[in-house]
Amino acid sequence: LPQHCHMFHSILAGNPPWYFGHIYLPPVKATMHHISPSLGNSTSTVVDNIRSHEQMQINLQSGSINNDNGPLFGTLLRITDRRLQDSDGRMILAIQSIDKFRVDALVSSPGNSPYLVCNVEMWPEDELVGEYFDKALMTSASSISS
Repeated sequence: LPQHCHMFHSILAGNPPWYFGHIYLPPVKATMHHISPSLGNSTSTVVDNIRSHEQMQINLQSGSINNDNGPLFGTLLRITDRRLQDSDGRMILAIQSIDKFRVDALVSSPGNSPYLVCNVEMWPEDELVGEYFDKALMTSASSISS
């Protein structure tokens, strides 16, 4: 999609490390009717980003982190490698999942940005924190005292 190409080119224009977040948008759909002299009447279903944005805003305002209707969680990702093939416009990206985040607020609105921009809070997995926190704390404490 053009908006994804724009987003990745914008990210890669800066210096590494390159980070972005991914949020699953619920399948809010709209039906479009087309009238074409060559094709006749046809109907297609497309994702309605404006309605997706509105639903996400409603879910955020409800304050429920367990709301099944909206994407209140996402994944922080890092681009670790890239290959740009300008002859045909393709990008090949190597992506690494870094952590989980919770969406606090929407910053962009439909029509103002080709992609969703949000304020987020890092939301690490409890299992990982429990497994690594004590060891990390002891390692940092020993390096500070030496």
